Amino acid sequence: MPWQCRLIDAPNTVEDYKALNPGDMWYAAYWRKPETDGDYKTFMLKTVLSPQYKTQWLDKRAPIIVVLPNGEHICPDHRFGKGDGSGEYKEDGWTVTGDAPNITVSPSINATGRYHGWLQDGILSDDVEGRTF
Repeated sequence: MPWQCRLIDAPNTVEDYKALNPGDMWYAAYWRKPETDGDYKTFMLKTVLSPQYKTQWLDKRAPIIVVLPNGEHICPDHRFGKGDGSGEYKEDGWTVTGDAPNITVSPSINATGRYHGWLQDGILSDDVEGRTF
């Protein structure tokens, strides 16, 4: 069953996180606030956030967090991990188009072994590998 995305306020409490549903998304505004710790903000901008986000969205909106059908949260504005467990990032990342909650993310979202699907025009697809949630 596909999931319709919805833009919500950022969760703040344990109860907020427990109430999240697949497709819920929010802006991670704390990554852009001036009072954010300088070292952390520099780390996010130089290391984690994708080049596409920095050139297309940095001056327009905060990074977006999306809840996947398996309950994990991802940020399509991040660079991809290397996939080798090192915690290091490759230079590329997703391309994000549209305005939240009706965003499209390409290529597909592949949380290896946990969820693999598409986010197109604000709809999270079923898992293309057949997992159900």
